[in-house]
Amino acid sequence: MDKGNDAFAFDVLVQLTKVFEAAVKARGSLDAGEQIGQEIRAELEEQRKVIENLGPRFRERPPNIKPS
Repeated sequence: MDKGNDAFAFDVLVQLTKVFEAAVKARGSLDAGEQIGQEIRAELEEQRKVIENLGPRFRERPPNIKPS
């Protein structure tokens, strides 16, 4: 099945797991009184780019649809 430049929920969930893992590492550094390391920063930036490229619906806010 062709994604047609739009992300499936599964794609997002896989990436969110990786973002969470990187965020936990960053939080551990901060809790230890250290700055976030370059490796963790690079990992977070990489995950941001991957999620940004998943599909158009995650780049823009959805239209404001009011219930009728």
